[in-house]
Amino acid sequence: MHVIEDEKTDALYIYLDDGRPAATRQIEQGTIVDLDADGRLIGIGVICRHRAWPVEEILGSYAVSEADETRLRRLAGLTGPG
Repeated sequence: MHVIEDEKTDALYIYLDDGRPAATRQIEQGTIVDLDADGRLIGIGVICRHRAWPVEEILGSYAVSEADETRLRRLAGLTGPG
């Protein structure tokens, strides 16, 4: 997982895989997911990264590793640092 945070635009992009996006889906206003040709989650984009974003909805819809799941919850502020 590779995370880019842009403080100037208050955006966050999370790369889960190096794959090439074949589709982009809006989960809610300000949150998109990028999928590869097989429908696997390869990236998440969040505008206004300090607001609550639907990480549980994303995790319920797409398979990710346990380590990535833990890190995504931390990024969303659902668990403590560490």
